[in-house]
Amino acid sequence: MVKYLPESGFCYGVKTAVKKATELTDDIKAGRKVYLFGDLVNNDFVMGGFKAGGYRVTEDLDEIEPNSVVVIRAHGVPKRVYTALEEKVQIVDATCPDVKRILRLVEKLSEENGKKVVIIGKKQHPEVVGIHGWCADGRAVIVENETDLTDLNYDEPLAVVGQTTCNRAWWEKCVNHIEKKAKDVEIIDTLCDVTGKRMKLAAEMARECERMVVVGDKKSSNSVELYKTCLEVNPETVFISNLSELKKSADMFQRTKQDALIGLVGSASAPQDILDEIHAYLTFTDFLAEAKFEIEAESEKYLEIIKKSAENKEFIEAAVEDFKEQNRDGKRIRGALIKLGASLAGSSNWLPVAVAYEFFQTSILIHDDIIDKSPTRRGRATIHSKEENPHFGMSRAVCIGDYGLFLANKLLAESGLEPARLVKIFELFSRIQLTTLEGEIMDVSLP
Repeated sequence: MVKYLPESGFCYGVKTAVKKATELTDDIKAGRKVYLFGDLVNNDFVMGGFKAGGYRVTEDLDEIEPNSVVVIRAHGVPKRVYTALEEKVQIVDATCPDVKRILRLVEKLSEENGKKVVIIGKKQHPEVVGIHGWCADGRAVIVENETDLTDLNYDEPLAVVGQTTCNRAWWEKCVNHIEKKAKDVEIIDTLCDVTGKRMKLAAEMARECERMVVVGDKKSSNSVELYKTCLEVNPETVFISNLSELKKSADMFQRTKQDALIGLVGSASAPQDILDEIHAYLTFTDFLAEAKFEIEAESEKYLEIIKKSAENKEFIEAAVEDFKEQNRDGKRIRGALIKLGASLAGSSNWLPVAVAYEFFQTSILIHDDIIDKSPTRRGRATIHSKEENPHFGMSRAVCIGDYGLFLANKLLAESGLEPARLVKIFELFSRIQLTTLEGEIMDVSLP
């Protein structure tokens, strides 16, 4: 089962920034130069799309031509940059509203109130660089680690703000420390409520799920924090930016039990189309796993019935056991597609048809192994290769393969499907069998 956090994907600030930048596509087509001042959002996929669309990305003021359009990133920019741009270009300000509020706040605190601004966040993060750049006369210090916290001058008036995506636990630790040491301090909680809520919900989901998938960009602060939050409560957490990365971790998502639960959450910089693609993949993978479980359980059950009906027939019992062994561990994609088709048609009696088709598939593979002289199949010795006498081994394998083909027909006949539908299924099944065998004949006949 797949559990998806609805609060995943772009936050309001990022959505607005992307929308504002996208609206300038016609300007580019008209020949006007449009610049993004730094990465609009911390996501390589999104930025790659803008670059491919003709947008220019730079943080060098000298590279920006006069009378062009410049989009200010969601993280904001220092005041000196904003002022310099105002003098020569048209600005489209896509700064996140929450970040914009912090910029105005620190400017007032440092200029009018004369306080030293303490910014709790990552020193190299664009948002923190921007906040620092709006503090008057450099009246600001960034606290990223324990050393920075210790080195603060607690004798001067302080005002404390935080990077919007700052880890809540680190924020609270810093605030508690500063409040105890400072003589004059004003604490302003500027952490993003949306990010905090997402972190909390993701942690709850991670505790509940057997596996956890966090989608975001590795250089995105909120993505990294989201991953760390989930990893703390669930060691079976992977951090990916796209579907191809998930597929590289596919072994992690092999179903260990029928009711295994996989959680999916996207950071504030994770594009919705990527999240939708990953969600669809996980959902279908889960569907395949569930169908495989049901098909294999029913196959084992049916073959045990056949085996018991052959009691005192030693050779038949052994043949059924060998067939059962060869039938194990297939992908069951064909059977799963039968389930999918039945569900779309509103039918619930799909399992006998799926098992019959998988029996047919196993049977022709037994024959195919003889033709190809294959010693193993799915990590096990093939039926014909287990015998010391090659002729006996091939003869026995042919018989067991044929036995499986007839079992498939027997299973369908006993499926309980209404006669008219069963006739149509047999007609289709016969065509599939003939077409498959015609392909096999071609394979052995053509050079």
